Amino acid sequence: MPSTYAHFRAGQRLRARLTGAPKAAVEAHPELYNIGLHGPDILFYYEPYHKNRVSAVGYRQHEKSGASFFSFAAKAIRSGAGRAQDLAYLYGVLCHFALDVRCHGLIGEKMVQSGLSHAEVEVELDRALLTRDGFAPASAHLVGHIVPSHRNAAVIEKFYPGVSAAEVEKALRGFVFYSELLRAPSPLKRQALFAALRLAGCYRDIHGMVVRTAADPRCADSTAKLLTLYEQGETLALRLIGEYEAYLAGKAPLDEMLRWNFESRMP
Repeated sequence: MPSTYAHFRAGQRLRARLTGAPKAAVEAHPELYNIGLHGPDILFYYEPYHKNRVSAVGYRQHEKSGASFFSFAAKAIRSGAGRAQDLAYLYGVLCHFALDVRCHGLIGEKMVQSGLSHAEVEVELDRALLTRDGFAPASAHLVGHIVPSHRNAAVIEKFYPGVSAAEVEKALRGFVFYSELLRAPSPLKRQALFAALRLAGCYRDIHGMVVRTAADPRCADSTAKLLTLYEQGETLALRLIGEYEAYLAGKAPLDEMLRWNFESRMP
């Protein structure tokens, strides 16, 4: 996945371009839309210090096609007043999918070529976008748009069978907590954090999620390419939302891009 800020930023840019019913749903329920921008990744933050049933749902969803998720979701959408809430969340997930499917292939290639971790490659895209937007990357608060609440979780749970609203809410709280924990603008906190990760045996997997104070020159080539793919992902997201609206109305099939999975592979 492109990292936290990349997904949020694309979602806000997309939101400004929406029209009609999708625009109305998103503007009525921005909290759900903003959570949707992070797709099934929110489940990764449910007790992330050990393997568990809830986070496994998120990882499995990444391996399935977009069509499997969004066709199931179409059957789970409520009628009446709850419909706009469900759609606001799903439009966010469509934006997440569009960025993932455009960017993950290149991230995987860079990992193989360089030996860098997934997080090390993708966080450099976040860093470039934060810098472009005038933020100090290492100190930026990235999850202020996430509102963990039972009300939001109760909407989201139906799209992840086997996961309860209480578990979704706990995952969202974990997302906020661990994202802030990994925000390390001071050298002292960075040293302490990296030492703790080494002691816990998870330095290799996690340290790349900490935004560096300076750009990583090893990622200069991949970041330049990812910035181009990122813009393509924004355009794809707008198309997917329009075509999903037509699919829900019975006027069109699911977009062909949804045959791919969140990892940018054909399952």
